[in-house]
Amino acid sequence: MPGGLSAFSELRLLEWMLSTVSVTRPTAWWMALHNGAPGESGLLNELGAGIGYARQAIGFTSPTNGVIFSAAQLTFGPATVDWPSVSHFSIFTLANGGNCLLWGQLKTAKLVKNGNPLVFGAGEVKATLS
Repeated sequence: MPGGLSAFSELRLLEWMLSTVSVTRPTAWWMALHNGAPGESGLLNELGAGIGYARQAIGFTSPTNGVIFSAAQLTFGPATVDWPSVSHFSIFTLANGGNCLLWGQLKTAKLVKNGNPLVFGAGEVKATLS
């Protein structure tokens, strides 16, 4: 599955591992949805305002064997129009703006019709560095 750390996260990781720069870790995370690859900044192709879409707060389990999972169900929408095909996600530090931490491609693109939500079950969103 394509994806990985954002340019922001790569720099923070290098600062933390190989310098004396103090790195502040986020204390809250927000999942964004995209209809194409978000790119290194995470800002490309995010679904827009006015369609029933907003980033959703996401929490994570403790990492096990190099994988971390979403801790609870996430619900986006309901859509107020048919959404473009949702193919990617990203994790941000804020509900609006903020810094992208990582991004990934969904196993299967999701089509969300007007009036319907997009739901990810607990444990359905996962992140790994390998």
